[in-house]
Amino acid sequence: MNNKIKIALASAALGAMAAGQANAGVSSTAFIDMTNFKLINTATTVQLDAGDFFGGAVAFTSSADQKVDFDGASISNSDAAAGGIDFAPICVGTGCTPLPVDNAFPVVSGPAAGNYAAADQYEEGAPATGLGLAPAANVGSGSYVAIKTGESKASSTSNNGLTITASFILGEDLSQGITFEFDVRSYLEVLVEAGEKAPGFASAEYSFNFTLSDTSTIFNWEPDGTTNGNITGGTEISDVVNLNSNLVSRNAIGLPFDQLAFIGAGLGVADSGFMSATTNALTANTIYTLTGSINTKADARRVPEPGSIALMGLALLGFAASRKYKKA
Repeated sequence: MNNKIKIALASAALGAMAAGQANAGVSSTAFIDMTNFKLINTATTVQLDAGDFFGGAVAFTSSADQKVDFDGASISNSDAAAGGIDFAPICVGTGCTPLPVDNAFPVVSGPAAGNYAAADQYEEGAPATGLGLAPAANVGSGSYVAIKTGESKASSTSNNGLTITASFILGEDLSQGITFEFDVRSYLEVLVEAGEKAPGFASAEYSFNFTLSDTSTIFNWEPDGTTNGNITGGTEISDVVNLNSNLVSRNAIGLPFDQLAFIGAGLGVADSGFMSATTNALTANTIYTLTGSINTKADARRVPEPGSIALMGLALLGFAASRKYKKA
């Protein structure tokens, strides 16, 4: 093969490679925002107060962490405290617009609007009155990623490994147990857009649970949108939103593909509702530990096609030949 032909092939390879790398977008969104969380004496329907606990106190400890990464550039936060933890939104990349307001947890839906990984989380208040905090707890976690251009890898995690932990001793028996109640908004979405020619992958997930234990776990609740579908040691009253789920979207190698999946009230519309469950009977003078956690995660990846790598190799060989040809 003569050098002129090699040069022509190299140019053609670069042109084909450039055309092959014209992509659309890959993105994912995951958030849970729980508000107005209260613990209620089931028998009296009155919110628990400091006076219902031995010594008039509840020992709260919290831990939280969040991390975002876009092509190796990352930001992370972690903390442990005796009260609420509220991290400011974090974002790396370009087009960091999905989190304009702290703790707002917007629904980011549809085509990718930039190259970024972002996260936010918060915890505030207490589920009982008289504890020196706002008399209802709010906890939220959100993760967002998008890849519009380039061959990239993005991930976002926001873990309310907020493991809020509350230890307490009841001052009297509660024959009908405690009722957990709260309002919630949530949304999951993954999208590999039409025209995405490179292999693209998007995933989103969230999880949410409450446990109550003495010497062992006596109550566990993982809301899944089905009444009495995922609870032990108690009874669900209202479970209208699935808060434990995951989604995945991917395209076939080298083929344009469009796959959208979401969990919400509609495309681009968050699920919302009132959630409630009761424990079985609880006894006085027993040390109970209540643990609640919210976790969200979003990932998006775009990797080069094997065909693109082969074209790059052909282009490099061609240009090497062209340099030799010019020297000759």
